[in-house]
Amino acid sequence: TGPSRSRLLSTIAISGLAFLVMMIIGLPPRVDNRYSSLPLYVERPTGHWSAIMTHNTATSSPEETSLLQNSSSATVMAIGTGYGVDVYQGFVGSLRKTGYQGHIILAVSPHVPPDVEQYLLAQNVTMKRVQYVNCTNPILGDDKKELEGHDKELVTCVHPYPALKHRWARFPLLRDYLLECETCTGPVLITDLRDTFFQRDPFGPEAPVVSGLQVFQEHYTVRTTHWLVDWPVGDCKGVHYDQPMLCSGTTIGTRAAMLEYLRIMHEEMNEWMRDPKCCCLKTNGDDQAIHNYLFYSGKLNHIAASVPNRYGLVNTVGAQASLIFNSHVKAKKELLALYNQSADNAHVVPYDLDTDFG
Repeated sequence: TGPSRSRLLSTIAISGLAFLVMMIIGLPPRVDNRYSSLPLYVERPTGHWSAIMTHNTATSSPEETSLLQNSSSATVMAIGTGYGVDVYQGFVGSLRKTGYQGHIILAVSPHVPPDVEQYLLAQNVTMKRVQYVNCTNPILGDDKKELEGHDKELVTCVHPYPALKHRWARFPLLRDYLLECETCTGPVLITDLRDTFFQRDPFGPEAPVVSGLQVFQEHYTVRTTHWLVDWPVGDCKGVHYDQPMLCSGTTIGTRAAMLEYLRIMHEEMNEWMRDPKCCCLKTNGDDQAIHNYLFYSGKLNHIAASVPNRYGLVNTVGAQASLIFNSHVKAKKELLALYNQSADNAHVVPYDLDTDFG
């Protein structure tokens, strides 16, 4: 499996590994002073560290103070097709419960189940129904009947971007939705939906003022030498990076910076689709490869800063959570061996939650 795409912000995102949540949005509850006195450190591709801002309302301008107190002009966007109401409740419900007052724009399936539609309307969510179309360059051929999951996504495209993989198309789609929203003038979060939940209002009274574009690092054990980035970038661009892995599933920025980022992503994806070395890699995760390539090649230098894991609004927790989970599985297998019991299902319930062992 690839590195986790989960996050912790005023939001927490959790990885797709095992059953774990990948992302959390909002700072961890254990930080007593929360956002107000925590410096936000960023790392540029040069590798030099600098504190770009200390979030303290006492030193904020009147305009910034106004932004700190109200998230009504902010926007949270995601692609959320094909999920049951429970998944939307985890994402939308946790966000609204923080007191978030802003826009929530979700791309949903053409035909939304009545319970899902009723819930999203009640939560003041703007639903954008996608239109599925045939891909102009399907990677696995045209026959979708025998395909499932990620393989099916590779041959499914959405209007008006038939040349892009389903997962890639979210970038220009979300750009289009943001451009259509004239009242979406504040900071913007684009994120995965299924594995993200919120602890605090990411743009509320205690949140730092957003400046430029913020991209978020995974756990320090995950680097761009991982095949998810190294393989596509190596084959396509002939370069290899050994840098902190950046998660393409969650990005924050001002409206202007986000629109610029999404424009650059779309242009780069079109370049990849025109190049035989880049277009047809049989993986859905290469949007993360493009995201990392753009940052480490310097193409985002004018707008973006890299935020270390657990130092910003987003915490990508999937890789770390997976390490913890696997250590529990290992401990349970050892414990089961002492009891002469089978360890085949040791991964189902970690030993510290298993009532069989008190």
